[in-house]
Amino acid sequence: MVPPSNLLFRIFTLSSLAFMAQGKQLNYKFPYGPYTARPDQEVSLREAQELCDLDLSCAGITSLPDPKKNGTNRILAHSFLPIVMNETYKSPKHFTFHAGKVKDSNILEVRHGDMSVGEAKDYCHDRLNCVAFFHPVYNPTLELSNPDNITFVSSIESFEPDSRDEWRTFVANDLSRANSVNHSSLSYSEIVSVEHPFKSCCTKTEIPTIEQIQAVDTLERISCDISRKDFFENYEKRRKPVMLVGCNKDWKAQDRWSYEKLIPRFDNSSTWRATIGNNEKLKEDVAWSDIASSMVQNSPFYIFDQLDHKEGKKLEEDYEWPGPIQGGDLYGSLNDFPE
Repeated sequence: MVPPSNLLFRIFTLSSLAFMAQGKQLNYKFPYGPYTARPDQEVSLREAQELCDLDLSCAGITSLPDPKKNGTNRILAHSFLPIVMNETYKSPKHFTFHAGKVKDSNILEVRHGDMSVGEAKDYCHDRLNCVAFFHPVYNPTLELSNPDNITFVSSIESFEPDSRDEWRTFVANDLSRANSVNHSSLSYSEIVSVEHPFKSCCTKTEIPTIEQIQAVDTLERISCDISRKDFFENYEKRRKPVMLVGCNKDWKAQDRWSYEKLIPRFDNSSTWRATIGNNEKLKEDVAWSDIASSMVQNSPFYIFDQLDHKEGKKLEEDYEWPGPIQGGDLYGSLNDFPE
């Protein structure tokens, strides 16, 4: 998590969030429910509005008379606005950030690696039936430019908060779409109120430019068309690192390995060595139907299969060993290699 050094994080303090997370209700009756938090620090309404506009997770600010302090107002910040009262300031941002993923919803479309988060916001905003989109995070140390997949939904029935930054959701900050959201499922308690809600092990979270990468990347690239003999003499025998380029250009996997084509390809009753979900134990007999379901729902799954069964053998048709390393498997030459 980025250190709480900016004023925005300090205003929406962890004590307020913990207060909401414990399931206690605010003393002041307010119709905005669990997606509302109170600043512990005193700020003016204008300051709160300006800070809200900078906060990816803030949908708006409300100022109401404080029943405990005559002549003073209580400021409330909202991560979602189902309605707007006269006392409410609505941030002009089109989407608010929520740490977690949508669980039950009507899926409109799933895009695979061809769209940035910024483009996804424009895409969803231009479609009146789109209320949110979410995507997985496989490298939380960088601000993702093009996530592996982005799921667009027309409704939200339930939401699963995620403090590990494995899923990110953006909900439309649009009153005309708010009735398609079960707002009781959204909570302020899991929101990271920082300008860039990304975990990091270092101080920089920007993606380096191509020029910056090229400046430090001196690894030699060679064509995968190099012969086995030349590769062995010039690189393998000399233990010289090199990158082979274009080895997969003729693989059938280039066309066959998409969710749409993989799902119907295997028997639903076939079993695979895999895990379903994050932090789950590896199982030897995961049904293909469960793996296919994870594909449809964009849930994490990992297959660690040796492809030594009938269904798995089909995948061996889709790729081949690169020519330069064919015959270079030293372990394969051992007759009795212990496990």
